[in-house]
Amino acid sequence: MRPFLFCSTALLVVSNLTVQAQTSEPVAAPTVVKSYWGFQGGYSNHHLSGSEVDLFFNQPFYSPDPKENRPAEAATVGLVMRQRLYKVLWLQEELNYVRKGGQMGGGALSDQSPVSIHYLQIPLLLHVQGPDAGPLAVFLQGGAVLNVALNKREINSAYYYPGNTYTDNTLIPGLAVGGGIAWQHSKHRMFSLTARYSPDLRDFFVRYFLKDYTLRHQGFTVTGGVLFGSKQ
Repeated sequence: MRPFLFCSTALLVVSNLTVQAQTSEPVAAPTVVKSYWGFQGGYSNHHLSGSEVDLFFNQPFYSPDPKENRPAEAATVGLVMRQRLYKVLWLQEELNYVRKGGQMGGGALSDQSPVSIHYLQIPLLLHVQGPDAGPLAVFLQGGAVLNVALNKREINSAYYYPGNTYTDNTLIPGLAVGGGIAWQHSKHRMFSLTARYSPDLRDFFVRYFLKDYTLRHQGFTVTGGVLFGSKQ
């Protein structure tokens, strides 16, 4: 009888220790994506603004009417890197190609050549992830942009007096604000649709004739992208 009681007690002790060991095993933490990288591409639409445009539209000797400020429409492509700062707040860095410009038409004395400037665009944005509905979520973005010009404006000197002088600026700071919709296809893959407005803060071109006449860009982009997540 005593051996039986001893064995029963030993089995109970071993079973209890086994249960305690199993319940004390650490539970694996859920996977948290800390960064994304990917690609984007889409449509850009930019037009001209500044005192040169105001002169063209407001002075009567620029004729005939109607006068137009036609936008430059082009494709844009780029690379995206997004890093989590805190919960729904992310830092997004991009390297994009975009073409900006436009054309003032209808004025007899205006430079009829379209303006076409190619840029490497470097946005630094705060990305705020909004509420989601299943795999879909909305987001807002805003921040600063540096535009690096790859070429200069081509001047048709036949439209200007000989005394004009011209200045081209190759580093153009700007702002960017926008938002969009994201589709979380899987834990490590996301598709996005983004609309963004981006006005420049510096003139890309200055013509001097008794005073400065300036040109700068403003416009918007609509892009689609794919992002790949990483735990690192």
